[in-house]
Amino acid sequence: MDWDVRSFGNEQAQEWLKELSSSLTGDLVTEALETVDQSDIFVDSQDAERAVAACEVVAASRQKASVNNPVEVGLWVKAQKYTVSAEVVALAIRVIERIYKSSELRDLWDGTDAAKDWRNSINDLCLRLEQSLSGDEAIDEKAGSDAGADQDVDSIFNDAIELVRTGNHRGAISKFSHAINLNPEYVVGYIGRGTSFLALGKFEEAVQDLNNAIDRDPELAEAYYLRAQAYFQSQHFGRAIADLSILINMQPERSEAYLVRGLANVSIGRNEKAIEDFSNAINHDAACVNAYLQRSRCYEKAGRFDLAGKDRKQYERLATEKV
Repeated sequence: MDWDVRSFGNEQAQEWLKELSSSLTGDLVTEALETVDQSDIFVDSQDAERAVAACEVVAASRQKASVNNPVEVGLWVKAQKYTVSAEVVALAIRVIERIYKSSELRDLWDGTDAAKDWRNSINDLCLRLEQSLSGDEAIDEKAGSDAGADQDVDSIFNDAIELVRTGNHRGAISKFSHAINLNPEYVVGYIGRGTSFLALGKFEEAVQDLNNAIDRDPELAEAYYLRAQAYFQSQHFGRAIADLSILINMQPERSEAYLVRGLANVSIGRNEKAIEDFSNAINHDAACVNAYLQRSRCYEKAGRFDLAGKDRKQYERLATEKV
């Protein structure tokens, strides 16, 4: 059968779900997770497929089910009144991260056109698992039983920033979410979480968080830049241009805003507007290498080859200096 990127889209996961559906305990879930977690060798693709399915069951048991799950998953969770502890969720997160970073399953997907979709699917599963812990964190905060229960919102935010610095955006999102749960008006929490969503390619989630930030502080220039990035990456070029125009009104010296707006204008065929933006980027930052390159391409489209040649030479000179 053909594979698809959904967690139950392959034969191994479907066979495993059939076994689970006839089981009265969660032993198969734990077994699938521990097989990967305790493996001392490269993770086998079939073990990984079963473990991914088991992670989906864990997420479903914590009210974070995927809309793509087969109906059997929800029915089994409900029938068995299956709910896992925070420790099992932590195990599932560890397992899914191992599969994502280094496994035969990852290698198999990397050789296909659907590699990016598979990675996004795994990132989504990991995020839902992490979000499922937020309730426990809130309970622990109130009870004072958690080691970090006495942390204030700013301290949690700083922990999230440290995770961002190490590249752990999924972990950072969990921390940002914790901070926002404690203070729904915490603007920088939305900015931070939106930035991490953006880094993970979750553009709709990024826009939602940045909307929340702007609703609470319409003068926050960085939020418009980040939202423009999310719009641009999701090919909503008109919306990106609108946000960048607001940003430029706030900070007319912001060279990168002109650069990105120029790229958005190129994408919708507004060549002269793009040239104007790239020129403004260069006026505000004479060393803006990409602006010379992009403007040279626009000049070529317009048949202005003398200007294109000058920009190309300047680009090559600056690019060589940066090496």
